[in-house]
Amino acid sequence: MALEQPLCWYTGENVLQFYLLNVEEGLMTLIVFPNKVVMLFDCNITSDNEDEILAFLERVIPEDYNADKQQYEKPIHIFVNSHRDEDHYRGLRKINGRFPIKSIWDSGQTGATTNSPDYQYYIYLRRALKAKDPNNLFVPVPSNIPVINYGGVDVYCLAAEEDFVQDYINKGLFEASTRIQHTNSMVLLIEYSGQKLLMTGDSDWKSWRDKIVPNFNYGGFLKSNILIASHHGSCSFFTDEE
Repeated sequence: MALEQPLCWYTGENVLQFYLLNVEEGLMTLIVFPNKVVMLFDCNITSDNEDEILAFLERVIPEDYNADKQQYEKPIHIFVNSHRDEDHYRGLRKINGRFPIKSIWDSGQTGATTNSPDYQYYIYLRRALKAKDPNNLFVPVPSNIPVINYGGVDVYCLAAEEDFVQDYINKGLFEASTRIQHTNSMVLLIEYSGQKLLMTGDSDWKSWRDKIVPNFNYGGFLKSNILIASHHGSCSFFTDEE
């Protein structure tokens, strides 16, 4: 299901931990930063894996004190939704019920499964968190400058929603085999202690050809120690053939 012992990178006593969870055809990556900030990159909770996944998260997510509620809890400080396809936010209600989500990072691109209960819950939670504090909703802009640093860990955004996609559609140049939510899937690069983890969501060949490689392929910036292959490792990461 997942590695019971995390993959870790160290700087002295400071440890970055990350877990790659087996959720079959979906995606779910848990990261615990050295300062105990918890990030969940996508989720896919199903009736088949629910008990096992929730029990696993219960074991590995650190406890934190909620001063407002005057009680301890195990929060997910950041839920990153790489894009709004159901296998990347399925079961979010169950996650939030056990591990309160404090903020959302969103690609900014609308999804394709807008009528599903999981989609509607994601949008509800997104709006509720934003209403509580606008800073609780973040749509990062791709940049070679870290969007944030947690406990000495730099987090870069390499892809998210881009206006050029609509230009391509208007000009009739957008390939029929390409899905907008995949071209605009969020891609994050995490760098710590000279090591890099590249989380690619469902980014497609077009995103890499037209955005990521032209903008970031210099000085070995894209060279990573661990690559979580896009589209769950399918060939659509590399080719336009679905």
